[in-house]
Amino acid sequence: MLIAIIYVFYVGYGEKCMTEVGTTYRVQGDIQVLSQVVESYKSDTGLLPDSLNDLVGEYIKVLHSDPWGVDYHYEQQNGEFKIFTLGSDNKEGGIGSATDLSRDTDFDRLIEYIKEPIFGCNV
Repeated sequence: MLIAIIYVFYVGYGEKCMTEVGTTYRVQGDIQVLSQVVESYKSDTGLLPDSLNDLVGEYIKVLHSDPWGVDYHYEQQNGEFKIFTLGSDNKEGGIGSATDLSRDTDFDRLIEYIKEPIFGCNV
């Protein structure tokens, strides 16, 4: 019986947590790469791109969407830019997989939070 409970916990919660951690790492990597590409574009042209689509071709082969199939959001103003995802719900705010993620996100802290028992797992 104990083995069955442990198996259900691992499959039910452990797998979910591994997925959440993996998704978080993917978003972190995507945002880092896109940010570096935007910086390269700015270095070459002296301007920020109007949209991430301006990068396709010369700066990046394919513009991937976030893990939930939505294009990454891009905003630029006064020489600064922000690349972000609104998470699984594609709405501002949210917790868990619906958390908004950007370059300003403390990804290490977020991953540690996901690993906490209160979230439902210990990865």
